[in-house]
Amino acid sequence: AARIDPKGPIFPIEKGDCLDTERGEFSGINESAKKRSLGQVSRVYLYSAFTYPHTSCGCFEGIAFYIPEVEGFGIVMRGYRDVTVNGLPFSTMADSTAGGRQVDGFHGISLEYMRSPGRSCDPDQMRDVMAEFGKTATVPGLWLYA
Repeated sequence: AARIDPKGPIFPIEKGDCLDTERGEFSGINESAKKRSLGQVSRVYLYSAFTYPHTSCGCFEGIAFYIPEVEGFGIVMRGYRDVTVNGLPFSTMADSTAGGRQVDGFHGISLEYMRSPGRSCDPDQMRDVMAEFGKTATVPGLWLYA
């Protein structure tokens, strides 16, 4: 997307040095976040929804949200109008998730991110992981909404 309009709102960011492999913290991402947020955001964990989660602007297609009762995440897409398992509709979660803030337990996401090969949300990988988990689990670990 950055090649379409290099002066537009979508731009490449150099990752820089890896500071934390488990949480996905990189020096270049932190520097860019600090600069572009005017110091409001100084650290970002790309692989974690807690402590320093990535920010979202509000144009996301869905929200991944933490469900503490099952130690898992739910995913709700923008078009879903009912209340989710956490008692909140998409619109309420979107108000909390958007605006460039870091909100623990909430991630604005895109459909393409979920389809990325090797991601934990890759449909084939998710199916296999959840099938294995389901053999011993007594409560559901993930809730999906279309």
